[in-house]
Amino acid sequence: YHSHLTGGRWGLDHALEVVAPDDDPARAKVLVGMGLLAHAQGDEERSLQWLTQGIGLLRALDDRWSLAFALSIRGNLAEDAGRYDEADAWFHEANGLFAAADDGVNVAVTLYHLGVVAFGQGNLRLAEDRISEALHLSGRMHDVWGTAVSLAYLGLVQAARGEIASAVSSLFNALELYTEIGSTDRIADTISRVAVVAEAGGAPGRAARL
Repeated sequence: YHSHLTGGRWGLDHALEVVAPDDDPARAKVLVGMGLLAHAQGDEERSLQWLTQGIGLLRALDDRWSLAFALSIRGNLAEDAGRYDEADAWFHEANGLFAAADDGVNVAVTLYHLGVVAFGQGNLRLAEDRISEALHLSGRMHDVWGTAVSLAYLGLVQAARGEIASAVSSLFNALELYTEIGSTDRIADTISRVAVVAEAGGAPGRAARL
């Protein structure tokens, strides 16, 4: 959450050296964590390798919550690569497993991602509906991170729909929450989204400065 990705990978690299062989649930979780942080740093080849190993172990171990988490990260890879049909399948499976585990926080997170997928597929109405529902669920559970990510993407969807004032409000609310969390990379990302909205609102100079 605090964007210390290199330190996180260092810790997990050392954890992998001390966990038990392949049938140990701890090893699967470390692999998934490594896949998550590698993806966050743009190291997609290693991320895919580690996530594939971790997901395989978790399916064999029947650890459904950990599997759901791993599937959601695997969905992130497909989503960020623009493979939206593939991402949709990963997130739907993860969403169902989280719902079965009564994990409302991650039901909201995966629902948010299904909204991102709908946006990528060009369905703005479905995207807004899904992300708005995720925002409602996250707010009800006082999940600051889930609320922030939903607001930040809702701003892009609103901008694409021509709802500039709503987009600005969503993005600035997201910025406040990311500042509260201390997530520097997400703050930068949200400022870049404000730039997108500024350009959509006819202010290219301000967009360039942002």
